[in-house]
Amino acid sequence: MRDVGEDILELVMIPSVTGDEGALADHLTARLARGRFASSYEIVRLGDSIVVRSASAARRPVIVFAGHTDTVPLAECGPPRRAGGEIQGRGAADMKAGLAVMLRLLEEIEPSRAFADLAFVFYTGEEGASDQNALASILESQPWLTKSALAILCEPTSGALELGCQGSIHLEVELQGVACHSARPWLGRHALRDALPWLSELFSRPTRDIELAGVQFREVVSVTNLRAGDARNVIPGTARVNVNLRYPPDRTFDDAEQFALSLAPDRSIGVAEIVDHAPAGSIPSDDPYYAHLLSSTGLPRRAKQAWTDVARFSSVGVPALNWGPGDPGVAHTRDERVAIDEAQRCLDAMTRYLTGPGPGPGSVR
Repeated sequence: MRDVGEDILELVMIPSVTGDEGALADHLTARLARGRFASSYEIVRLGDSIVVRSASAARRPVIVFAGHTDTVPLAECGPPRRAGGEIQGRGAADMKAGLAVMLRLLEEIEPSRAFADLAFVFYTGEEGASDQNALASILESQPWLTKSALAILCEPTSGALELGCQGSIHLEVELQGVACHSARPWLGRHALRDALPWLSELFSRPTRDIELAGVQFREVVSVTNLRAGDARNVIPGTARVNVNLRYPPDRTFDDAEQFALSLAPDRSIGVAEIVDHAPAGSIPSDDPYYAHLLSSTGLPRRAKQAWTDVARFSSVGVPALNWGPGDPGVAHTRDERVAIDEAQRCLDAMTRYLTGPGPGPGSVR
C-alpha cells in the first residue's frame, strides 16, 4: 500500500483555490466511489462539496469528520513536491493532509469496527467570507448532521487537540477628510491626519489572555487593510481601515460586536461598520463524547488561536474540536509543508480512537 504522503501530494497537485474547487471535487468523488468499503457508505455530491455517511441499517451515534477542500491563492508558494520526508506546496498543511487522512479512514476502517457511525464532509469555501462557506448550506440540507454526537475538524493542529476556536470580526472604518490637490494641501485635510492617534492606540493595544477549560486563548486586535487615495497628486479625502478582532469563546456574539464597535474612532473622525462576523466555537468539556475523545487519546491540548468551523458545528449544538496533521504556523505561507510521518501518526491515532471502546452506557445523545 502506498504511504499517506502519496495521497497528500496527489491532492496538493490539484489546485483548489476558493471558488475553483471543482477539479478536486471530481477527483475525490471518483476515489470515494472505488474505495474498499464504498458499498458501506452513502455518497452525496452537493455542488463541489461531498457528504459521506455510513449506510448502517441500525443507526448509531454519528462521529463526523470535516475538512474544507479550498486553499488560499497560490501566490509565491512553490510547486508541489515531495522532499526530505515532507510534502510541500499550497494546501499541504491547510488542509489537504487532513483530507488525505479522512480518505484513508474511509478506505481502511470497515464501518462496523468503529464504535459509532461515521460521516465525512468535504466542503468548499472555508477560506473566503463566512457567507460563502458551504458548510452552512450542507448542515441545512442534511439536518441529520446537526444531531451528530461529535464533529472533528481535521484542521492542522500538529496532531494535538485544539479546543474551541476564536471568533473573528472585521470592522471597516471610513475615515473622513477633504480632498485637494497635493500642491496645495492647506486647502484640504488628509483623511488619515486626525486618525493617527486612534491608529497608534490600536497598534499599541495589549492582548487579553484568558484560560478556558485548561487552555490559553489570546484576544488580539489588528489593522489588516489600509486604503487611501486614487492618484499620486491628490490629498485623499477618505480612507478605509479594516480592523480584525480575534476573540475567545468567553465572549457572546452580542458582547463581541459591542466590543468591536468600541474600537472605532470618534464619529467626528470616521464611521464604522461590522462587515463580517464569524462567532467563536465553544468547549463543551462535560459532553460525554467530547470528554471521551480527550481522555481516550491522551493527546496534548491547546486553544485554537484562529477561527474554524468548530464554531459552525457549535452553533447547531454539535460538540466539536480541531484535530489534524500539519503545523498551523506554516499555513498560508510561501513555505507551506507537512511532515509525512506526522500525518501517519495522526491517521494511526484516529484509527485507534475509532476502533477502541466508545463512551460508557448512558452517554448516547
